[in-house]
Amino acid sequence: MLHRLDKKGFPNTRPLFAGLAETQPMCLAVLEGVYPGQVYADDPARPAAAYLQTSLGNEQEPQWGFLAGEPTSAAFHRDLNKALFEREIIHPDSPLVFCTCATPDWEPALRAIFAPSPPVPAPRRHYIARTLALDWRHVLPDGFVVEPLTASLLQSPGLSAPDDVRQTLAKWERLAGPRFADYGFVAIDLSPRVAQVAAWATVDFIAGGMGDLGVFTQDGYRRRGLACATSAAAIEHGLACGLRQVSWTCMDDNPGSIRTAERLGLERVEDYNMYVLAFDLLEAQSMLAYAHLQAGRHRQALALLDGIIASGQDFPPYVLFDAARARAILGEHAVALSHLQALAGRGSRNLALFEDCQEFVPLRDLCAWPAFLEKIRENARGG
Repeated sequence: MLHRLDKKGFPNTRPLFAGLAETQPMCLAVLEGVYPGQVYADDPARPAAAYLQTSLGNEQEPQWGFLAGEPTSAAFHRDLNKALFEREIIHPDSPLVFCTCATPDWEPALRAIFAPSPPVPAPRRHYIARTLALDWRHVLPDGFVVEPLTASLLQSPGLSAPDDVRQTLAKWERLAGPRFADYGFVAIDLSPRVAQVAAWATVDFIAGGMGDLGVFTQDGYRRRGLACATSAAAIEHGLACGLRQVSWTCMDDNPGSIRTAERLGLERVEDYNMYVLAFDLLEAQSMLAYAHLQAGRHRQALALLDGIIASGQDFPPYVLFDAARARAILGEHAVALSHLQALAGRGSRNLALFEDCQEFVPLRDLCAWPAFLEKIRENARGG
């Protein structure tokens, strides 16, 4: 049986989550009762296996799960699978679960826990900051200021802030308590008539002297050092206020995030696989195909992608993009372009996506390539 523990029972699972608690602030914040979340175990008094879950915003969004303990119990795998897919422990509208395992020994068990969906590996990098290696004041562009993210700041007249920033602040206000200490910084562009929040960095899930750093820069403001400036300000504040380290995790295929982490001088301490559970089987197959493609398993990716395209189901546009990438890598340039033409026919309008993709460089010699690009431009113009 799967037992939901009350907070008094969380300490019984702490030995199981010991490794994750040291590397994943989100996990530790739930275990310490600082952040909302649930813990499920095979035995409330003497747990041998446990599953912890929480969310970044609310329960309708993707859930973040953590598996720890003994990974060989078929009964635990079966009960957790039933609880997830019958929505006993997860909101009916939650589309995904991002699952991190305490040890690689759990990975074979994921096939049973995620069935009938395949476990989709998502390679991630884990960096930490124990010291400040970059002075944000030296990288902040002219015309910008960095300020703490507070309610009074967002109430300033003449300041435009994205909804995501306001929602983050509203979440902090909702979770406020004596031990809740999440915080953030924003970079503000002072040049327009209405000052604009251009980038923001937050340190969330603060517990045990650790916090998890996340950063976002608005379109039009990227590659100007704003992510570095706001992140460095957040790290500086956290370390000065008693945090022993600030964590940064990102996908292995996110070059922008990796560049920022390295420019900040963060220490790369671990590479690991997070696994994605998609409840929609078509989406799960699409994501698994992408994982194969990123790992260089082009034929395996193409087998899945071709099956999705041939199914006649309403698949996401990135299936055609990934199929085109795979075909181009394998030298099947005409077929690759036909996938891109189909993508253009579905209204794709991001010209840079196709011009910057290195796999599509050989396609530029095809006589239909200019017409394809013109169709993308026409879509962007609303034609």
